[in-house]
Order: sequence, then C-alpha cells, then structure tokens
Amino acid sequence: MKIFCSILFSCCAYGILMAQDSISQNGYTILKYPSGKKSGEGIMQNGKPEGIWKAYYENGALKSEGKKAAGITDSVWNFYSAEGLLKSSIEYATGQKNGTSKTYDKNGNLMAEEQFAIDKKDGLSKWFFTKSRIQKEIIFVEGKEQGRGIEYDTTGLIITLLDYTKGVLVKRIPVNRTDRQERKTGIW
Repeated sequence: MKIFCSILFSCCAYGILMAQDSISQNGYTILKYPSGKKSGEGIMQNGKPEGIWKAYYENGALKSEGKKAAGITDSVWNFYSAEGLLKSSIEYATGQKNGTSKTYDKNGNLMAEEQFAIDKKDGLSKWFFTKSRIQKEIIFVEGKEQGRGIEYDTTGLIITLLDYTKGVLVKRIPVNRTDRQERKTGIW
C-alpha cells in the first residue's frame, strides 16, 4: 500500500509538473492543473520545495498544508476534504510519520489518535466513538500491538480487556457485561 501511494503521488506530481510552463528553481512558485487552476504553492530553494507548501483541489479548496525541508515532508501536515473539512493531521520528520496522527470524521469529530515513530505505530493508539468518547486503546511497539488493550462502551465503561504479544491477540476478556434483563454477568 505504501508503495502504491508513493507511485500515485509521484504520478500526480509528475502530471502537475508537466502542466507548468516553467518551474522556478528558487523563490515563490505556483503550480497549476492542466486546466490552469492553482494546484499548489510554496517556496522553491535549489529546485526543491522548502518551507510552507499548500495543495488545492481543482475546485480551489485547500487539500493539504505543511512544511517541506529540502523537498522532504517535515513537521505537522493537515489534510482536508474537497468541502474544506479537516480529515487528518499528521506529524512528520524527515519524510516519515513521526509523532501524533489524528483522523477526523466528516463532521469534524476526532475518530483516531495514533503515535508513530519512523513510519510505524509506536505508543498508545486511541479510537473514538463520535463526540470524542473513547472506544478502544491499544499500545503499539514498532508497528505491532503489544501488551494490554482496552475496549469501552459508549458510556465510557470498560467492556473488554485485550492482551497482545507481538501483534497477535492472545487473550480477550469480556468484563462489565449485563444480560438482557440488565443483570451483571461475568467479571465486574
């Protein structure tokens, strides 16, 4: 998937670059779609993107914004829908996810908050019901689930304990459950 995304990005960037009359090696640059509408803007330094860069949908809405350092994605990048709503916010360092990644639903509610180190999940990842109520928490180590994970119901009550070893779910313990008559069952 990562290779596919890289190829897709490269092809799109190549198409946009081919639509340009000329690209400045240094200074403020505006990139355009073949239609002539602005597709991106930022500073070029020695032929590479530098500083804050913005990309746009063909309808003119902001698609993404973030910092480039010597042409490499760096710092916090925000990605938007064609309607202008924030879809995700991702921290990068030297072109790789490194730090917090947040994903939002179409209403702007936080749906996931994940930690990355060198492009792999590393640390506590959280998923949310709408209205930012916690749904699940899992710790990742070098891209694999590790240790105790927790699932919650919509009220915030813990309902499942999950135990992982090197990315494999080894134990799932339902807790704080009730039967159809609302009587407590199992472990409380």
